[in-house]
Amino acid sequence: MSAAPAHAPAFGRGPSHDGTLHVHYLTATADLTGIWRITPGGWVTRFAATRPSSGAQRRSSPP
Repeated sequence: MSAAPAHAPAFGRGPSHDGTLHVHYLTATADLTGIWRITPGGWVTRFAATRPSSGAQRRSSPP
């Protein structure tokens, strides 16, 4: 797995009923971009892979 980029946006919603948080992490690398699950106990796993973003796509996203 690659090191996390210095400025990669992440978007999420409030935790689910069991406290699990799902976050869409957007990077330029395929091995890190996707939907990640963070459990209340601190376990982090990628739930689903999504397409890596390009610099142009990241710049056009709202802050």
